[in-house]
Amino acid sequence: MAQRIWVFQQALISLLNILFTHYSVQQIDFKASFLIDSMSAVRTYTDKQIDPILTPLNAQSEQFLTESIPSYSAKQVFTYLQANPDYAQYSYRETALNPTNPEDQADSREASVIKAFRADPSLKTLSGNRQNADGLYNYVAKPIKVTDPKCLACHSTYQQAPPSLVASYGKTHGFGWQLGEVIGAQIVSVPVDAIIAAKQASLTWVGLLNTAAFVITAGALLLFLGRSIIQPMRLISSRAFEASIHPENVDFSEKHRQDEIGLIAQSMERMKQSLLIAMRMLQQPRNTPHE
Repeated sequence: MAQRIWVFQQALISLLNILFTHYSVQQIDFKASFLIDSMSAVRTYTDKQIDPILTPLNAQSEQFLTESIPSYSAKQVFTYLQANPDYAQYSYRETALNPTNPEDQADSREASVIKAFRADPSLKTLSGNRQNADGLYNYVAKPIKVTDPKCLACHSTYQQAPPSLVASYGKTHGFGWQLGEVIGAQIVSVPVDAIIAAKQASLTWVGLLNTAAFVITAGALLLFLGRSIIQPMRLISSRAFEASIHPENVDFSEKHRQDEIGLIAQSMERMKQSLLIAMRMLQQPRNTPHE
C-alpha cells in the first residue's frame, strides 16, 4: 500500500512538473510577444512622428541622426525597460539578413528564423529554444516586413540614400530591399533558467496552498468528528456506565438522531429498559408454597 502511494505521489509530481513547465513557457511567451508588440508601437511612432522631422536634417547633415531609425528607437526604449527587474532577464534583437548596421547582422539561427518567415508569409510568430554562448534561451520572434514605400528611400540603392547614412554605415549593406519583403525579425529571448524559476515558484505556491488546504480540511474534519461523533460517544459511554447502576436516572437523548450514533443510543436505551425490567422482577417478592 505504501509503495502504491509513493508511486502515485511521484506520478502526480511529474504531471504537475509538466503542466507548470508548459504554463511557465506560455506565460513567458505571452510576455515576450507583448514586448515585441510594444516595440512595434515604438517603431510606428518613430516612423510617423520622428522620421518626418529628422529626414530633412539627414538630407543636409554630414552626420546621420540615428534617432530617425525605428529600430534604433525600439532598442533604446527596450534598454530603459530592462532597468525594471521584471524585464532584466529579457533581451531584444532586431536582426536582418542584410542590415544597415552590422551589429544587427543575423547569426545562423536568427537567419533560419527569418528564412522561415520568408518561406511562409502567413507565419506571424515563431518560438522555441536556442543555445547561446551563455546558456539556453527561449525565444519568440515576429517578422519585420517592408510595408512602407518610403523605407526604400534609404534602402533601395546607396545612390538614393542620404549621403550622411552612407557616410555612417557604408554602401555595401542595407540596400536592395524590396517592398513587401521580409528583411528581418524582432526577437525577444529569456533564459530557460527564468522559466524554471517561474515553474518552481508556481510549484511552491501550489505546495503552500495544498498544505494550507490540508491543514484547514484536517482541522474542520477533527472539529466535526469531535462534535458529531467523539463527544456524543463519550456521553453515551458515560451514561451507559451510569445506567448499569441507576438505569432509572439515565436518558439516552441521542436516540432520536438518524445516524449511527442514534442507532447506538437506541440500542443502549433498549438495554437500559431490559435492565430496568430485570431489576423490577428481582425486587418483586416471591410466592413461597404452603407446607
